[in-house]
Amino acid sequence: VVADRFQRLDVALLRAMTGAPDPADSLRACCAAYCRFGLDHPGHYQVLFSAHLALSPDRPGDRPGERVFGRLVTAIQACVDAGRARHEDASMMAVNVWVALHGIVSLRTSRPHHPWPPVDTLVNAALTGQVGLAPARG
Repeated sequence: VVADRFQRLDVALLRAMTGAPDPADSLRACCAAYCRFGLDHPGHYQVLFSAHLALSPDRPGDRPGERVFGRLVTAIQACVDAGRARHEDASMMAVNVWVALHGIVSLRTSRPHHPWPPVDTLVNAALTGQVGLAPARG
């Protein structure tokens, strides 16, 4: 079940990123799709990140979710390579972005009546702060 849901998340990210005009737009689309998936499927999202999920550190490459995280790293690296992001370690920046995205989804899910800013505003702030992307236009 977990592998299937991560696959669905990965498909959603890839679909959102396809056709983006540049690496920054592709990264923004990836992050927005991640949040949309979590908010549209809160039960599935919770299962994906359950503390009870046994992921063996002895089996790298065989853990659900690595493709999703790798997609985020690759998208950030594309921004670095294009001169759109800071020249820092893409993996470390991806960890920080993932933490921000997970916070957006988890907090909105657990506190739905709080007056949160729009998801796109929060994603833009995370990417500006963690990756150094210029703020999104419009």
